[in-house]
Amino acid sequence: MSQTGTAMVLMRKQGTQKLNNGFGTPIMDLQIIPLKKGAEQRILPIGSKFGSLAASCGSALFLYRTTRDLVNGEDLDLKPYFDFRCSSNRREVVGEVELDSHGAVVSGLIPADSHSALVSGLPPNLEKPWVGNTGTEGFAYDTSPNGKYLAYYMPKELCLVEKQATKSCVPKIDALDQISVSDSGDIFFTTHTGATCNYKKDSFHVSLVPRPGYDSRGPCVGVAVLQKGKRSPDIVEPLGWFPQWLTPRAASTLMARRTRSISKFSERK
Repeated sequence: MSQTGTAMVLMRKQGTQKLNNGFGTPIMDLQIIPLKKGAEQRILPIGSKFGSLAASCGSALFLYRTTRDLVNGEDLDLKPYFDFRCSSNRREVVGEVELDSHGAVVSGLIPADSHSALVSGLPPNLEKPWVGNTGTEGFAYDTSPNGKYLAYYMPKELCLVEKQATKSCVPKIDALDQISVSDSGDIFFTTHTGATCNYKKDSFHVSLVPRPGYDSRGPCVGVAVLQKGKRSPDIVEPLGWFPQWLTPRAASTLMARRTRSISKFSERK
């Protein structure tokens, strides 16, 4: 969902391409659905690009080597960042840069002794990185639409930075994918809930209760929120992935579209 509520984006699997080694790779596309009444949706084929979606910079972004603004149909390039998030007005920027062993930004070929760091500002403040090395598996980050908060996750630790100065971290947190931070400093993330779920073989179909065909059992994955100032998260959805906090504008636009859809369905009945 774009931060301004102008569009919603779905990543869809359209089939599988067979490879020479006998394995297959998913073929994907992006369905861009404008929420403005009367606007037409668009389909953007992305093939086998295993990118990700992010609500940031006042829009909906597709992240794969470059950053694509899906609402405006243009690439965003904020050098020297190779990955970034920004406030809705794009004045507050946080992201990853590649640094050499002396702490200077790498341009061109990446040396073997380089590392990536999480920094903020444009140009970025290299003297005070928020994370000195983001190469750890599971690292994730986000900035709030109003630009007031930065949230990032290192394995087993979730941190909130306010006004680019005051930082607080909560240990022993289990976050599994992208995180989302609100304008009030609440952090939403995917986590293991502690319950046991029933899965089909594809692992995408899951149920809280036993069902025919759901023969595998494993940990449940849901959505949690760590409210600002608290030391432990709360589970808000027992099943769910990739949560996104919605701005009031985006939420009202989405609810208005839902109301129109329900009304049209009722008229057809």
